[in-house]
Amino acid sequence: MMGLVMRVEFACTMTACITHTIAIVVARIQYLITMPRHSKARAFEHKDAPSQIDRNSHARRYTPPMKMAAILAVLLARLSTVHAKNHPDVDRAIDMAIRGACGKVSGALTAADLAKVTQLGLAERRVKDITRLGELPNLRRLWLYRNQITDLTPLAKLRKLEVLYLNANQITDLSPLTQCVNLRVLHLGSNRIKDLAPLGRLKGLEKLSVGSNQVTTFEPLAGCTALYELELNNNKTGNLLALANLRNLQRLNVSHNPTPNLQPLAGLTKLRALRLDSNQVKDLTPLTNLKELRALFLSRNQVENISALAHLPRLNELDLANNPLKDLKPLASLKKLRSVSLQGCKVTNLRPLRTMLTLQEVKLIGNALLALPEIDQLQKDLPKVNISHNTTRTYIRFTNKTMESIVISWVNFSGQMETYDSGLRPEGTRQQGTYVGHQWVVSTKAGKEIGRTFATSHITDWLVTPQGVKPAPRK
Repeated sequence: MMGLVMRVEFACTMTACITHTIAIVVARIQYLITMPRHSKARAFEHKDAPSQIDRNSHARRYTPPMKMAAILAVLLARLSTVHAKNHPDVDRAIDMAIRGACGKVSGALTAADLAKVTQLGLAERRVKDITRLGELPNLRRLWLYRNQITDLTPLAKLRKLEVLYLNANQITDLSPLTQCVNLRVLHLGSNRIKDLAPLGRLKGLEKLSVGSNQVTTFEPLAGCTALYELELNNNKTGNLLALANLRNLQRLNVSHNPTPNLQPLAGLTKLRALRLDSNQVKDLTPLTNLKELRALFLSRNQVENISALAHLPRLNELDLANNPLKDLKPLASLKKLRSVSLQGCKVTNLRPLRTMLTLQEVKLIGNALLALPEIDQLQKDLPKVNISHNTTRTYIRFTNKTMESIVISWVNFSGQMETYDSGLRPEGTRQQGTYVGHQWVVSTKAGKEIGRTFATSHITDWLVTPQGVKPAPRK
């Protein structure tokens, strides 16, 4: 009951403070509006005063109602900050974390105590207000991800900060971070950031993540040449020109940006991992110089020609899912490739993969035109490879070893007999596409059944003899 009373008193006090502040500001605005004209004019009575024309222009631009609107806008912004207070339980959690970090469980925290804190973890604590953190001058590592933070102002005091996790908050303004000149690792993914300009001053950044924001240009990062890991996925710009000088990059993610032109990446020869999923990419030629590349992700693009990949000798992981590929031959040159995803690529011929002895995993799900015998043959050539697929397409071939013409039919989806060849001559061969489990029937032209079989992924060649239908010897 006492706790409830205290909360009510606190809420009433805050309401009174806000009301008082609004009253003061409104009174000040009214005073400015009603101020005598000659009093306002004194502001221009000095040697650098603008001309009468300028004064009139100034007056037109800043009319009293506009002044009031501007000041009220600032006031509302301030009030939003006032409302961004932590729940008492959250404040207690922050206090406990600080005490744990400095080793003082009870008693008043002194400046000396706070100076002992060099790292602090407050992730997933529903934190809104981080004012207390500005009291930790020696903080070097700070985890604040998955909270409700909007204002980073207190962090401007943390000049020694090196590692900062702020992903999954509600941040829009990065200005306070310009003072954190020692930052090396910065995670800002899943916020509401549009402008990266403040980050341009952080020349020591080595790892930066700003994925899943609303960034419209990467230009501010052009001078951050110490970066070796950069995540820019899921933003609103496809211009990669600003990245051309980041020659130390080893890992880069620009997925889910409209980025059809990869030319700015051509000089990033230290890249080891590159993500380009869902970027409208067609031409892979700019990637030919990236000899250190180990992992390349290109799913959901418009790539048809993959010849450029033959120039990437160290590639061991490749994702080409959902691209309209025409030819897999360039993959045969990748002697270190261990995993390849070809899901949804309309692949029909796996022959280029059969000699790739380093392969450990091949993903083929969603290739409706791929026949099971192709997969079966690949598995035989590379028995240790893990092949995932959902293909049921296969083919069946009959060779007539009788002395008369034969009729080849299948039992369709309605259970009715449907003829495919009404007169296969002796020694003749008929091959037909089908699906695993479909039943095929062979009979004489007079209608006498010779035999029947089911399509499988393993046995595709059948001999029709006077004694019946039997598998053809494997060659």
